Amino acid sequence: MNHKLIYALLLVVLVIWISGCIEEMEEIEGQDKEIAGEVGEEDWTEIKKDEWREAEQTDYDRYIECTKKSLAVERDTCIYDLALELMEETACNRVESGLMGKNLTDTIEYCKRQVKLKKAIELNSLEECRKLDFGFDSDNCVKEIALRRNDSGVCNEISDSAINVNCLNGIAIKQKNIEICNEITLENARGGCYTNVAVSSFDESICDIYENITVKDNCILSVAQAKKDSSVCEKIFSELTKNHCLKTTQ
Repeated sequence: MNHKLIYALLLVVLVIWISGCIEEMEEIEGQDKEIAGEVGEEDWTEIKKDEWREAEQTDYDRYIECTKKSLAVERDTCIYDLALELMEETACNRVESGLMGKNLTDTIEYCKRQVKLKKAIELNSLEECRKLDFGFDSDNCVKEIALRRNDSGVCNEISDSAINVNCLNGIAIKQKNIEICNEITLENARGGCYTNVAVSSFDESICDIYENITVKDNCILSVAQAKKDSSVCEKIFSELTKNHCLKTTQ
């Protein structure tokens, strides 16, 4: 009788153990199905993307292609460029080695800064530019927006003199307007702006603004070379510069 009782108890334990194993297997199978995508394409996309949740699936696939590159510098450059293109700041964290002579930490931070800069420019927002607080990022952002708007007045919001000159110079060239050059306070930079406008306009008469003969000759030389027109060389005073002009425009 005791033996039968023992066997019965063992049988009950065995049944319970088997039932537990079946439940566990069903749970694992359910998890596998969920991961395999049966919870819906959107959820599966979220699982696969990890930090790329805001990107499209095709963008995630492009990231995967980057990771397949054998050389670390090519792989990380690909990821860096993709992060900037998509303006996806968190993607910068995927870079695993230093680039552009920077260590890894600085590379990631620089990547994030460039993403923020590009976002502000794409938004055409001076307010967003002002939020950039590293180095010359804010001034460079304002410059790009000024160029996009073709508005020299925006350049006046730039504090760095070199970036301000670059901004005014760029708009003067776009508008082919030497009056904008006059807004540049630095004399040498202002003169360079005149020449740039003359070259971009293919108009050597602008060079007449210079009183210095040598500077005027060099301005005419630059226009002649841009136009590939040797007849313009005849307007040069210096014979040496004129001969050089004739040789380089034929």
